[in-house]
Amino acid sequence: MLLRFDLEEHNYIAGDAADYFLLRTGSQTLMVPDRCPHRGGPLHLAQREGQALVCPWHEGRVPLHALRRRSLALIRRGSRVAVILDEPPACAPRLMRRSLIADADLRGPRRRSPCPRSLDRETPHDEARSPRGCR
Repeated sequence: MLLRFDLEEHNYIAGDAADYFLLRTGSQTLMVPDRCPHRGGPLHLAQREGQALVCPWHEGRVPLHALRRRSLALIRRGSRVAVILDEPPACAPRLMRRSLIADADLRGPRRRSPCPRSLDRETPHDEARSPRGCR
């Protein structure tokens, strides 16, 4: 299945089998799985340290070269992107816009990940009902 979208509007694909997010690595743009290969943590919330992402759940390092191998085929022209999904999904995937911590190259000490609900535009953050650890 071929998905086409604009980078200014979307950067996340929520599918029935797997979710993917847009990751920029220097001159390359990749559509990578949003699950840590070790424990399934949300990699779009990972901190970037050099050539690796640090999982927000268990602080394991996932090398960028490993994510490149698992990335979807992607063609980019300007802000337009075409992505080829490996298998035809049972349901149509949803294109979304999310805040991607992993897309920023952070230097210095590791910061605590913010509450995931505050980063998702579709799920508003409610301070009164936030779980422990969310600010």
